[in-house]
Amino acid sequence: MLLGPVSFPVQASPGALAVNAAAAPATCQVLHLDLGAITFNTLGLQVTTQPIAIDLSGDAAGPLGNLVCTALETIGNAVGLVDLLNQILRLLTGLVGGIIPS
Repeated sequence: MLLGPVSFPVQASPGALAVNAAAAPATCQVLHLDLGAITFNTLGLQVTTQPIAIDLSGDAAGPLGNLVCTALETIGNAVGLVDLLNQILRLLTGLVGGIIPS
């Protein structure tokens, strides 16, 4: 039972595009999220967490990671954005074509 409003100290920042020079696949940092320590009481049980840091990054070698990295690269780039939307459309068309028999 929650007795009142809850707030958590959170700091989020966009990741910067980074290329891993040691390995062939490129990676991009998507999000860095810092959650401060959280303390709450649940029916008399006191729970306290340590600060939590979450880093999300994409690996261009995988389909979803490649999509995320490409999206980050195309922010502010109209031609790249149109190309990305065409890639998504081809992917969706392929998925629908595989589901619906011809």
